[in-house]
Amino acid sequence: MEETNLQVTADNETQSLSNGLYAILGNDSDDQDFVYYYDNNRTLRGETPIVGYRAHRLLFRNGLMYYSISETKIAAVNSLRQVKKIIHTGNYELHHDYCFDDDGNLLVLGSKEGDSYSDSNSEDLILRIDPDKDKILQVIDLGEILGDYKATTHKGSTTNQEGVLGLDWMHINAIQWLGNNTVILSSRETSSILKISNLFGDSPNIDYIIGQQNFWDATYGDKVLTQVGTFPNTGGQHSVTIEYDDSLPDGQYYLYMFNNNYGVSATQDYDWTQIDGIYTTSMSQMTAKEIANASSYYYKYLVDENAGTYELVKSFAVPYSSFISSVQEIGDTIVVDSGGQGIFGEYTQDGTLLKQFKMKMNKYMIYRVYKYDFDGFYFNK
Repeated sequence: MEETNLQVTADNETQSLSNGLYAILGNDSDDQDFVYYYDNNRTLRGETPIVGYRAHRLLFRNGLMYYSISETKIAAVNSLRQVKKIIHTGNYELHHDYCFDDDGNLLVLGSKEGDSYSDSNSEDLILRIDPDKDKILQVIDLGEILGDYKATTHKGSTTNQEGVLGLDWMHINAIQWLGNNTVILSSRETSSILKISNLFGDSPNIDYIIGQQNFWDATYGDKVLTQVGTFPNTGGQHSVTIEYDDSLPDGQYYLYMFNNNYGVSATQDYDWTQIDGIYTTSMSQMTAKEIANASSYYYKYLVDENAGTYELVKSFAVPYSSFISSVQEIGDTIVVDSGGQGIFGEYTQDGTLLKQFKMKMNKYMIYRVYKYDFDGFYFNK
């Protein structure tokens, strides 16, 4: 049974918390899995059962709430939480993220079923699904877009239950739809952010890459944006989110993210210690004291496509998590989930911690925590 009241590990509400409920998107369990909803006072206000795996994100469209309920299914429910649709991913397993395009199709990150540790198609596919017809319209293989880089990779050190080595060469963990057939992707394995245009056309294009220049020099070095200022690049970042600002000129926008600050490439020989202050050992290899003294970061970039540059305009330290985790700007505050420690909280825009909660982890980690006001969807508020 999940906790009715979470542990509060910090309470400094010098500024009001944002409205809504914290949705716990992934507290993996060997038993029945749920999405849990907690209020600002740490109290459990509702739960939504899922088949298994995890709900990666809640999406709202035309009066329905969409969320994954297993590795191969996405449910759509109405405001009374009645199931109105079940969308299937066919012979593909979804992972990490999904979003809508302008036509209401779902764009789902995926792998070919059973290939998570094979020579190809490991967390490097994008499915375009018509949710009304429950039909896969197109499958984009990033190996065809970034084939020159994929050719430089090798099987990693992770094996499946049959002992087969994997080729998780990109590990895409976030997708953002920009319109005009264009997306932003976050790649954990390369610690890079990519913009891809003409995604569903005959010739998808790599518009740019944000990451370590010398990591890409042998393949797509001419696509890497120029770093403005001196700061460490990200290590295995998650939940990359685009933010537009009307005060910025055309061609400029923000990208914010959870910078795990953990550099590892199981399928590429690269020395991540070139990044100042980065960790190259996961939490499973660290002592409790080492974890407590380590830091991940909230990062916010200003991207200038006209100048071909990116710069770090905001950052602050948060509890360390080598894998997964999330950040979400919501009103005047920022929700941060350091999933490897089961810690999430809310910060001011300048990085002052207002309130922090700790959740008992069923197995390994709290995948993501996002806050929603639900706007008509009913919970025990």
